[in-house]
Amino acid sequence: MKKPLHRWLIYFVAFATPPFLIGTLTALATFNQAMTPAQPSPVTKATIMGEDLYPAQKAGDKRLHAIIVVSTKGAQISETLIPYEILSQSDRFFVQVAAPTTQPIPLTSGLAIYPDLLLDDAPKPDVLVLPSQLESKEASLADYVRNVADEATWVVSLGEGIRVLGETGWLNGHKATTHPHVLDSYAKEFSHTEFVRDRRAVLDEQFISGSGVGSSGVATRVLLEKLFNEDFAKKTLQKMRAWSDLESPLAPIALAQVSGMDLLSLALRVGFIWGKASVGVLLYPGISEWGLASVLDTLPRSFTTRTVTLSSNGQPLRTRNGLTLLPALSMQQAPPLELLVVPPGDSKRQKSGIGSPLQDSSVQEMLNKENTPVKSFQNVDLSQTPSASLDLLRRLEGSGAAEIAAKLQVLPEWSPEGNSPTSLPPYWQLCLRILAIGLMGILLARTFERRLRQSRDYANLDTSKQNQSQA
Repeated sequence: MKKPLHRWLIYFVAFATPPFLIGTLTALATFNQAMTPAQPSPVTKATIMGEDLYPAQKAGDKRLHAIIVVSTKGAQISETLIPYEILSQSDRFFVQVAAPTTQPIPLTSGLAIYPDLLLDDAPKPDVLVLPSQLESKEASLADYVRNVADEATWVVSLGEGIRVLGETGWLNGHKATTHPHVLDSYAKEFSHTEFVRDRRAVLDEQFISGSGVGSSGVATRVLLEKLFNEDFAKKTLQKMRAWSDLESPLAPIALAQVSGMDLLSLALRVGFIWGKASVGVLLYPGISEWGLASVLDTLPRSFTTRTVTLSSNGQPLRTRNGLTLLPALSMQQAPPLELLVVPPGDSKRQKSGIGSPLQDSSVQEMLNKENTPVKSFQNVDLSQTPSASLDLLRRLEGSGAAEIAAKLQVLPEWSPEGNSPTSLPPYWQLCLRILAIGLMGILLARTFERRLRQSRDYANLDTSKQNQSQA
């Protein structure tokens, strides 16, 4: 006997609902965790690794003062660290990070930095840099921007950092750009601003806005070109091994959007690939801010790879331009790792006889104990580090994950080897998990159906007995 149509419909709903609910809840929890970095634990700053070789920056008579503003809850890592390194390496700027607190500030992807000064004590800078903030409405941050933006010689916003300017009203009447995935909503919210599409950077008098993330270096390059000249900007980036032969950084360029297939691929990957891989990122004195950001901003964007920042002893350390970083864990506290990544660093280490950070005894002990493979970017040019990080992600998670990461980072120049199209995650485990969860739903529906039928049979039997007794 054929089952009625409504029973097949019930079975279909029973099959589809559990995977949908489990996948949705898992994905939402993962995305929320990724977008809300954990507040770093307080650590004494008495001992800072590398502070003798990489001292904090000091003001100079002929150097311009650049202040990068971050909120207490944190800021976007690439948009904070990339301009910090470029401006510092130009030797024309005294660069500081200012925040509402002197406690460690979390950046996206599991890194924390110590700000150089309080916003309440920060002077009016020559250059004001605003990366994307995790809390743009923080009162002290908004007050500082409102007070100094008009008097700063240059204002640079990166990605969603432009929101702070919009909320203070400073943005009215300007031309600007922002991250392509929020441009439409910002254009509606800040209707008195002319938003320009398909640009890495937009110049409007003394205001530079950038699409942010991986393109933060382009907006900073524009600043150097306009403050000094194109040749100076080129020489600065070449010295850093970060020069790329772009056409005009202000020229139109097609910025790829995340498609519906991308979102489906991402949702399936995040919802049903459990047991996320842990990749350690080794921090060490003299590390490159830009190189570190390229690694930490790329690998977690698959949302199925968890990065953890490590150092030999877990103590604060200095970057090659004097910024103080705080790793999440020491090597002894590191969880089991599938890979240890070493970002680019400064050649002063070799000149001073320090050598590779991999030679540290605690690092060697962990690598030997766990037999952990190492991927070193120490000899990779900064201009190639974003592409090298995306290629690493492609090998770890597939081309689809790397393509989505490139779009989210606004890196249109990257393409996977072979130009393979974005596809659904080709994991047989994923398909088996969805099938198994769906079949469990059908099994529960069948069990409920049998029990309901038995209850009805018992009720009918009792009714029949009562009728017979009454007769």
